[in-house]
Amino acid sequence: MPHATCRMALPLPALLQQASLEHLQDTLAQYNVSELRAKLEVGRPALLQFLKEAGVSRLGDRQKLANTLAKAERESRTNVEQDVQASGAEPKVAVGAASTGDPDSDSLWLKQAEALKQTGNAAFKAQRNKEAVKAWVEALDLARQAKTRMGSSSTLAAVVVSLHSNTAAAHLRMAQWNEAATSAGSALELEPAHAKALYRRGVARARLGDRVGARKDLQHCIKVDAKNKEAREALAELVAKEKEANDAAAERAKAEMAEQVRRTQASAAEAASPSPRHDAASKPRPTKCASGVDADGIEHISTETMVTLAEWNKQHDSAGG
Repeated sequence: MPHATCRMALPLPALLQQASLEHLQDTLAQYNVSELRAKLEVGRPALLQFLKEAGVSRLGDRQKLANTLAKAERESRTNVEQDVQASGAEPKVAVGAASTGDPDSDSLWLKQAEALKQTGNAAFKAQRNKEAVKAWVEALDLARQAKTRMGSSSTLAAVVVSLHSNTAAAHLRMAQWNEAATSAGSALELEPAHAKALYRRGVARARLGDRVGARKDLQHCIKVDAKNKEAREALAELVAKEKEANDAAAERAKAEMAEQVRRTQASAAEAASPSPRHDAASKPRPTKCASGVDADGIEHISTETMVTLAEWNKQHDSAGG
């Protein structure tokens, strides 16, 4: 039987040219269309966030590229359907994965996805994390096309879940917490009790500061897999950090309360205590009263006035004046 070739999405340079965004060539040089399609499959917001983190700073450029990619995907699917209907042929995948030699079988799509998965696994074991992610993203793209051809199946779903979970593991290694949480979340949408995905999203959420979400994922992971040592250790570390943060917050609150009490008591004491110079200083100094002037013109002060003045000075000195 003749075969129609599946029209894959445009290469990234052609996609950028179509969107009139050639100035983003260098910014997105390390990425491929399969990665963008994978984000678009998760949802438009996921693609926009991915482009932002990749260095596409302008919102207008991100939206324009997302629109162009979505349009290209729609046209690609339409063209494939038209080719198949016109020729009665089975689509043949033009990718680098090895062929099974049975092109008439719909399972070819899935088998090539599994082959790419193994390529990613090998790269991951060799610590080539970016290469692993690239292979797994391409495998996910093939798996989506397999679903279009074959419909949903437990085998296909298991492969997709595994690919998402593996991608999350690679993102964790590269400290890409948002991407790790997103990939693990995609796996959990298909299999909510997937222990590895729960663990990986829990770790990513903890790194992102989402302690509530992290605790929930890790506890769920342990419930599913009670022997999961990594999840138990991660949960214990999370609990310890929560306790440390709560203790520190309590100490700060205690210190702030003590300082407030001290200031209140100091203000009350100051208001209740009169000035020590108030009584003595408030008394007017006696006025010198002349009792007369002698023949030489010298002023004389009466004895009564001198006693009064001496007494005032004594009181004034004792008051600290």
